[in-house]
Amino acid sequence: MVTSIDDPHFESFAHAKLQSERVRLLCMLGFMTLFLTVGVYRIIQPADGGPMVGWVLLGAAIACFLYEWLMLQKVRRCIAISTDLSDTAWRLHVTIECCFPLIAIIGVRYAAPINPFTLLVSPAYPFIMILVSTAVLHLDRKLTLLTGIIGTLNYTLAIAFVFATRDVAHTNPHPTAMYVTLAIVLAMATVASAFVTDRVRNYVDLAVRELELRRQKDRLDRDIAMAREIQQGLLPNETPQLAGYDIAAHSEPADQTGGDYYDWQVIDEHRIVISLADVTGHGIGPALVTAACRAYVRATLTGDIAPSNVITRVNELLHDDLPAGRFVTFALIELNTRTHTARLMAAGHGPTFFIQHNGDEVQTLLPQGMPMGIDLNLGLDEPIEIAMQPGDAMVMLTDGFFEWSDLNGKQFGIDRLRQVMHNSREHAADAIIAKMDQAIRRFTNRPDQDDDMTAVVIRRLPTNAAPELQT
Repeated sequence: MVTSIDDPHFESFAHAKLQSERVRLLCMLGFMTLFLTVGVYRIIQPADGGPMVGWVLLGAAIACFLYEWLMLQKVRRCIAISTDLSDTAWRLHVTIECCFPLIAIIGVRYAAPINPFTLLVSPAYPFIMILVSTAVLHLDRKLTLLTGIIGTLNYTLAIAFVFATRDVAHTNPHPTAMYVTLAIVLAMATVASAFVTDRVRNYVDLAVRELELRRQKDRLDRDIAMAREIQQGLLPNETPQLAGYDIAAHSEPADQTGGDYYDWQVIDEHRIVISLADVTGHGIGPALVTAACRAYVRATLTGDIAPSNVITRVNELLHDDLPAGRFVTFALIELNTRTHTARLMAAGHGPTFFIQHNGDEVQTLLPQGMPMGIDLNLGLDEPIEIAMQPGDAMVMLTDGFFEWSDLNGKQFGIDRLRQVMHNSREHAADAIIAKMDQAIRRFTNRPDQDDDMTAVVIRRLPTNAAPELQT
C-alpha cells in the first residue's frame, strides 16, 4: 500500500528517506548473502547439530533474502513514482524483518540435535544487532525504536523458549546472566540508535532544505535572467540616424534587472522624442514598472500631444498602478532637427545637463514638477526650450552616475560630472558617456554599483569640423 505525498517539502524528504532505505536493504541483502554462504558451508561441513543446522540456516536466509529483495523492489517503485509507504506498511516491514531471527532459532531447536543454549549466541543474535544498527537508515526514530523493541523482545522470547525447552542432555555452558546482559545490550543499542537516528534525520532534513533552496535559487536566477533579457530587449536596438545629430545611449543596471530605461520615438521626419525614466529601487519589481512606463509613454505619445500632456497622462496611469512609496522620475526631450530646438520636460527627474560647445561651463537644468505616481497633480511648469548650436549637447542621465560613492562613502557628485562633460565637449556622444563612466570608476575604485546607471546624449554635430574624437 502506498500513499501519495502532496507537500513538496515532505516529498523531498520522503525521497531522501526512501533512498536511505534502499541503501539499507542493499546492505541487508549483502548480509543475507553471507548467511547463505554460511548455511551452504554448514551443509557441506557439518558441525554441532549436523547438516540440518545448515539447511535451516539456508532456508531462513533464503526466505529473508527474498523478502528483502521484494521490499527493495517496492521501495524502488515508490522512488520512481514519487510516493511513500504508509505508516502501517513501514511498521509491518520492521516487524517481519525482526521475526526472522526468532523463527530461525525455533526452527533449529526443533530440527537439529543441538544444545539450545548455543542458539542464544548463534548468528541470530548478531543479525538482530545488525537490524537495530541499520535501523538508523530508516531516518525515523519511531521505526528505529520499534525495530529495537521487537528485536529485544524476540531475543528475550528466545531466551525464555530455550530455558523452557531445555533437557537433561544439554546443560547451560554459560552463566545465565550473560543472556540477560545480551538482551540489555540490545536495549541499549536501541536507545543509542534512536538518538543517532534523530541526529542523522536532522542532517538529512537540513540537506534536503538546502537542496530545495538551491533549486529555488536556480529557478529564480533563470527567471531573473529571462527578465533581464526581456528588459534589455525593450531598449532600442539602434540609435536614430538624424541629419546633423549624434545620439548615443547606455544603460547598466546595478542588479541583473534595473529600474531605469530609455527610449526614443520618431514623430515625423524632423521630430523625435527621447525619454528616460528612473523607478525607485532596482531589481525585478522596478523592472516591471519600467516596462509599464515605457508602454504607457509609447501608447500616449503622438505628434499632436505636447510633452507636458504626455507626462500628465502617464502619471494618471501609473498613479493607479504603483504601491505606496514607489514613484518614477521621468524626463522627456522633444528634438526638432529643422529648428534645432530641444524642449525638455522633467517630472522629478534631474538634473539634465546642457553642454555648450563654446561655453565655459555646463548648464544644469532642473525638473519642472514632482515625480510621477505620487500625486495626480504634478504641478508641472512650462517646458525648457534649448537652442542647439553646432557642437552643443544635451545629457540625460539617472542619479546612479553622480551618487556612486567611493569606499569612504564620498559620492562622485554633480560638480565632478559637469567637469568631465565640459572636458569631453569635443568628443562624440558615445565617447562623452564613456568618459563619464571611466571617471566615475576611477574615483570610486569599486566594482559594484550603488544604483542603476542610464544616460542618453544628444549632440548636434559641429559644422565643417575635424573628425570626432573617440575614446
